[in-house]
Amino acid sequence: LLLRPSARNYASAIDMYLKGKILGRLAPVRSQGPQAWREALAAVRDAGDHEELGTAEGVLLTRAEAIEATKGTEAAQQFAGVALGTHTPSRLHFNEWAASIVHLEKKTQDQMKKDVGTLIERFHNLEQITPQAVRKWVNELTIRPSAPASASSVKRMVSFWRSFWRFLVKAEAVPP
Repeated sequence: LLLRPSARNYASAIDMYLKGKILGRLAPVRSQGPQAWREALAAVRDAGDHEELGTAEGVLLTRAEAIEATKGTEAAQQFAGVALGTHTPSRLHFNEWAASIVHLEKKTQDQMKKDVGTLIERFHNLEQITPQAVRKWVNELTIRPSAPASASSVKRMVSFWRSFWRFLVKAEAVPP
């Protein structure tokens, strides 16, 4: 649940946010992505200022509502989930994983990055990647009318996705 600041402070904070004025630790993240918001909220939590945290979460709610109005509910939920720390962006560990495969042939690296990139594009946060969701998506890939994936392509993609998942387990980003 979001903490609610006093109505007066909340209204003032929202007004300042909408006008682009400085709002404590949130000033640098006003137009940034959810990861920057997550870090700013963590800084507020670490400072132990519960009033500022309530105000910050209220401002975040307003930002999520603005995203919902322009990009839809799913985009707003994704933004809020990452910002509040309940979702982990799938792309967060991609570069570290890519660095871990540099020992492979360049062509293999490129294909692995492409295939894992499709996984990340399909599942924006790690919590969405479940065996059931991946099975359903693989089925969709094999029956899509435009360009169905061949059995060998699916096998390769799943192998590369497993490589990425094993890396995430070792990095303790996901449970084993």
